[in-house]
Amino acid sequence: MRGLTAQDILAVWEAGQDQHPVDRALTVLEHGFPDLTRERSARLPLGQRDRLLLELRAKVFGDVMTASARCPGCGEQLEIPIAVSAISGQRSAVSGRQSAVSRQPSAVSRQRSAFSLRSGKYAVRFRLPDSRDQAAAAVSPDPAAARRALLERCVISVRHGKQEVRPSRLPETTVSALAGRMEDLDPMAELAFDLTCPQCGNQWEEVLDPAGFFWAELAMEAQRLLSEVHTLAQAYGWREQDILALGARRRQHYLGLAGS
Repeated sequence: MRGLTAQDILAVWEAGQDQHPVDRALTVLEHGFPDLTRERSARLPLGQRDRLLLELRAKVFGDVMTASARCPGCGEQLEIPIAVSAISGQRSAVSGRQSAVSRQPSAVSRQRSAFSLRSGKYAVRFRLPDSRDQAAAAVSPDPAAARRALLERCVISVRHGKQEVRPSRLPETTVSALAGRMEDLDPMAELAFDLTCPQCGNQWEEVLDPAGFFWAELAMEAQRLLSEVHTLAQAYGWREQDILALGARRRQHYLGLAGS
């Protein structure tokens, strides 16, 4: 991981404007992890992909990120500080008056791409969902259909006794067991936090989308950088590439001089 330069942030932002959110995540990884090809990124289990995105996010913007959530009971807006390092289980995830507990991740072996599950008389071999599966499931009409689409794409084989059957024949009990097994193997695929509203005491669960959160921050940073380029180009006639090559502190100093 090499982080993201000012030039990288603008390149990622420009490329991602017309991309699907899943493709945006892969574009960010391409710039932050040059040794990780787009194809390899696309094949990473979702939790491993999001772990890399969060590590890159911490390198670019710092360890703590502030998420927001609206209480479904009274409408109170909550700001939730989350330490990226805490999502990896290093310390308590959330500070401040709001209560939030993350589901702690466990490492998924990179040596195995296939896993097994026995549920009743069904024996299932499967792999963990990746970005390609996520993009395919995103067109489903509802969450239940999306979950089944993910599972059916990721099931390698199903045997009922001695007979091989289609994944679509799996009963709901086995589908639920398979979803739970996938969550156990790759818990960072869904980062859920238990929240308590300080105003009304309502409790609910909120899910964090690391890729979407990071993209929103990058888009805001890109807009800020473009504004700085505009101001300094007007003041000094410098080219964009020369302005972006300046360190952040030097850009801020010149901005101060330009405005004085």
